[in-house]
Amino acid sequence: MITNIRSKTMFEVFEFALITIICLIPLLITLPYRINIFLSFEGAYRLYLGQIPFKDFGLPMGPVYWLLPATFFKLFGPSLKTLVITQVFINMLFLFGVRYLMKLFLFDSQQRIINLFIVIITFTFVNFWPWYNYSVFVFQFLGMLPVVYLLLTNQNTHAVWGKSICVSLAVLLNVLSFFTKQDAGGLGICLTFLLFAIYSINQRSYYLLLGYTAGVVVLIAGVVYIFIPYDFGYWFNYGQFPHSSRLSPVKAMAVLFGESTAHKAYLSIILGLNIYLYVDNRKRLFSLRHIIITIIGVFFVMESVIIEVTSPLPEENHIYHHGFFWIYMTYFFQDKIRVKNFFALCGVLTLVFMVMSAPYWGYINRLVGYSQPKEKTAQIKYATSQWISSPKTSAFSGVTMPTNTLEGIEKLKDLPIWTDSVKVLNMTELTPLAKEMNYTPMTDQPLWYHERVGIFERGVSRLKNNIDDQLYDIVLFQEIQGLENFYPERLREELKSKYCLVETFEAPRQKSEGDSFIEVYLSRKNYHNIYKDACSSEYKADEKIVSLSR
Repeated sequence: MITNIRSKTMFEVFEFALITIICLIPLLITLPYRINIFLSFEGAYRLYLGQIPFKDFGLPMGPVYWLLPATFFKLFGPSLKTLVITQVFINMLFLFGVRYLMKLFLFDSQQRIINLFIVIITFTFVNFWPWYNYSVFVFQFLGMLPVVYLLLTNQNTHAVWGKSICVSLAVLLNVLSFFTKQDAGGLGICLTFLLFAIYSINQRSYYLLLGYTAGVVVLIAGVVYIFIPYDFGYWFNYGQFPHSSRLSPVKAMAVLFGESTAHKAYLSIILGLNIYLYVDNRKRLFSLRHIIITIIGVFFVMESVIIEVTSPLPEENHIYHHGFFWIYMTYFFQDKIRVKNFFALCGVLTLVFMVMSAPYWGYINRLVGYSQPKEKTAQIKYATSQWISSPKTSAFSGVTMPTNTLEGIEKLKDLPIWTDSVKVLNMTELTPLAKEMNYTPMTDQPLWYHERVGIFERGVSRLKNNIDDQLYDIVLFQEIQGLENFYPERLREELKSKYCLVETFEAPRQKSEGDSFIEVYLSRKNYHNIYKDACSSEYKADEKIVSLSR
């Protein structure tokens, strides 16, 4: 008896250690600067400064994703390292949530460890950086847990106040999910609604379902009401002009049947096992516990297909279907999967580690620089320098960047324009420059400048007029060859004729991500004040990445 208790305690300690150690790994290594991380910093930094979404900056989704990074900026200071700390916290929340889900389905410690390890190496481990497509999934998953708790625990022990807390948590987390990213957030609301409907049918009481539905509607309406005066209807993407709807059933079917072998295999296996139960054990098939785990398994496999269409990048944010399929399989064969000792458990984990190597090994390759350029990558004309660690005291701390990029940042610091009132238009992936140079990002602008995603014709025209009027003291523009109009090319052409190019340096992108460089433009007034002459409007497109400052 004592031996069994000690063994159980040892495995539970191992669970907590596994989650904690894996989540903390990113804090122990220096990660390469990642594309798109600029957007995480920009939104969090604006909230950190007290700017209001939609009023001070526009964005095509809700602002919830940036709330946690902004909070951590308050605690640890604005830097890229703080973004990694934020993701450590999010990963821990998610993994402990997965552990709790498995406890509700009565998995023993060994079964939980095996499935946690699968979830970690196929999903969590490759998500070191925060991103809204990951955060929205975590919110919707956590929002599902309260109703699963109500469904799978003793109904007689649920007090009215306990049920109210569960409904309130489900409403809050699902609305947070919706205002993180509307595609996955909307799906999460539907999943939780379905589970509450099953609870209502099972209990012959519809109060919790009505409470959940009313809570979601009222809370969403309240948030919309707050932001309506700030042009919310223009910015928030629900498929209206100038946005475009990314939800396409035809594309989703094409992904499912034409591309994804894993999704088809998982759904086919789940269907086959349920057909077997229909023939052999209908009582188990229609048991509440089996219905819930089947809904969860099928939903997350299908959702990953849909999100692959609506939010395809980065792909590691929607590969959670592996973990939840194996959670379903473990439940189905729960009585047959028994790992009795620690050495057997280590053997199983080693096998899992070898069999499911593709997701984490591809990420390790990128970390150590072994990834090869993709076939359709644009030909690289510009020099690429060695990647080194950025200064620990800078806003770029915690990452490696090209030497030429860091040198370019230092040259930027030397420009005698950095005052409290400097007006900066930063159309690059170096958004931490706002903290580094201690300037305030300008308001009444989009959060980011990806044409037809974050900025549209109205915004491009407004920026063009501002450039014509010499509104900005300095403009940074990033050219990404191979990505047409990622940053509006029309604005670059306008800058060539109206502003003065003083510096060009390498952008922090890997070779496999294409040729990219950053151009520094000064207003004609600032150029004259610094260099005491008029600048030439001539521009040489094939200039090498070297210092152009005088």
